[in-house]
Amino acid sequence: MRFQLDDVTVTALQQTILAPDNNGNVTLSTELTHKLPRMAGAVDLVKLLQFTPGVTAVTDGNQGLYVRGSDIGQNRMLLNGAPVYTTSHLLGIFSVFNAPYIGGLSLLKSNIPAQYGSTLSSLTDVRTSMSIPERTTFEANVGLIESDIATRIRVSDRVAIMGSARHSYSSWLTSRLMLKREENKLNYEFGDYALGVVADLGRAGRLVVNSHFNHDRAFANFFSYNSGGTLRLRNSSSSAQLCTLLGERTTMENTIYATLYDSRMVLDILGNGVNIASGINDFGMRNVTTSIWRKLTITAGGEYAYRVISPQSIRSSLTSGLTPTIRPSHTHEAAIYGSARWTPHRNFELDAGLRVSLFASERVWVKPEPRILLAVPFGKSARVWAVYNRTIQYLHYVPQSNTGIASDFIVDATRRYPPQVSNNFSVGYSQTALLGRLRWNVELFYRQLYGVVENKTNISAMLTGNQLYDDSLLSGVGEAYGMEVGVGYSSEKLDMQLNYTLSRSLRMFRQMNDGVPFPSHSDRPHNLSAMVIYTPKPSWSFSATFLYASGEPYTAPTSIYISGGSILKEYGSYNGTRLPDFHRLDLSVTYWLSVRTLKRFGINLSLYNVYARKNPLLISWPVYYDDEDRSIIHIQERYHALFTIIPSLSLTMKF
Repeated sequence: MRFQLDDVTVTALQQTILAPDNNGNVTLSTELTHKLPRMAGAVDLVKLLQFTPGVTAVTDGNQGLYVRGSDIGQNRMLLNGAPVYTTSHLLGIFSVFNAPYIGGLSLLKSNIPAQYGSTLSSLTDVRTSMSIPERTTFEANVGLIESDIATRIRVSDRVAIMGSARHSYSSWLTSRLMLKREENKLNYEFGDYALGVVADLGRAGRLVVNSHFNHDRAFANFFSYNSGGTLRLRNSSSSAQLCTLLGERTTMENTIYATLYDSRMVLDILGNGVNIASGINDFGMRNVTTSIWRKLTITAGGEYAYRVISPQSIRSSLTSGLTPTIRPSHTHEAAIYGSARWTPHRNFELDAGLRVSLFASERVWVKPEPRILLAVPFGKSARVWAVYNRTIQYLHYVPQSNTGIASDFIVDATRRYPPQVSNNFSVGYSQTALLGRLRWNVELFYRQLYGVVENKTNISAMLTGNQLYDDSLLSGVGEAYGMEVGVGYSSEKLDMQLNYTLSRSLRMFRQMNDGVPFPSHSDRPHNLSAMVIYTPKPSWSFSATFLYASGEPYTAPTSIYISGGSILKEYGSYNGTRLPDFHRLDLSVTYWLSVRTLKRFGINLSLYNVYARKNPLLISWPVYYDDEDRSIIHIQERYHALFTIIPSLSLTMKF
């Protein structure tokens, strides 16, 4: 079955789960949600994107997506057209979306249409359902870590209400992360809530109004270190979309949206009070009009966004009165775009587009963003394509740690830190066999990057000084290149997917590493993912997923010594050392006690990190005196992992 909703195409062939489309992009439908692998007891659509070609597996506790050598902030996510600035919760296990509420999503990383912008690497387009259900439905999942519920209520033939709620009670899990010291406390919870309305307005079109809210709250008290703190993170994305049929050949989609992102962290470190805050507010509108004329499809439109950006502000009791006040930035971003898809012959396809974007803050930039796709289908199921995209990103996402949340922040482009520019090239080949059950694809990509930023000072150094973020950012260049290979097989009872990516991602800054190129934080030369879903009977579903990635680069000390009672470290080349390789196996089994067309009730047992691999999140080098001889000093390399094995038992139902 295949149907198209404006920009999102949802395809279900056999039991195909995560197969790339004909142009290297990936579309995931929720029609087969009950068969998808469960991680920590729940289905997570965004996390499943890690099992697609070109998407790198991230370390436990890390946030977001690394796509083709990009940083986390170089990938954009939209929910019904509204930007979502945080895509995962603090511990990195769950994304911010409750799967039963989502209608489907598309990951655009090869051919990015001209109507999408403000991203350097990829765009994930998440959509809720636009249909009015034939009957009211409820879905629920009750587990050891989180519980969620989603409903679609049929009010009338023309109106439906959608709702979703998810909340965690994961303090038992976070308590396992402590060093088994009873005097230490760590409490953490998160929640996701959504409400939407679908209305058929007749000739005026179909209206979809959606509002999504998620939050993270954490409290920690380390009595043994005389330190503690609280974290509050919240993100809301609301939009209204009106899809109108203007004629037999023309459709128009108009969107208005508002997004709020706010991060607050209060720390008490050995009596030093620190307050860290950042945020961003978006208000925008977008128009996309599509006309189909036999062998020609034309898409055109425009968009505008007004943003209020609050860069990171750090207030420390040690530097009270010394740190200048950081004022929010008020920015404007607008674009007009048009594209044409021409298929004059069954063995030729041309898709060309142009996007012209404007950004105004302390100065004004106007930049063209051309895109072009050439594709040649041949034989019964083979296809070769070549793509060029030029993308511009006017926002800089500044990471300060590899845990992603709370300490990271966003700043706008300035004269000192100009917009990021990327020239993206890719060529690919795909083919299917055995009536579509067997498929394979190969794609080569190369990316030139300009204006990328790097933070030369980590957050720990900023907590005790009066240094502003503006003093620690550098602007430079980079490149990423690689090869993606994917093989998949689908049948009535079995779905398998195996992907391997060989790639490099490099950065170069004149002020860092003596001007010599170094690996970026997202550089993973080898990345392997595998997924197997087996349903021998309608009442049983088994799944196994495996991830492997080269270790994350970091800067390691080459020598540690004591001078005048102070511990000093000398560091080697920037990002010249790697953490141990990351790999993890997850298993899931679901037994359906009741399986009917419209009703399901089952029990799921899932094991996250089956063989309890301690994938290091970071490495430290504590220095301490010998207990018996104070003249002897020990230096020990210590690996810090976030998780071992996490079992979860959950009840899942749909009626």
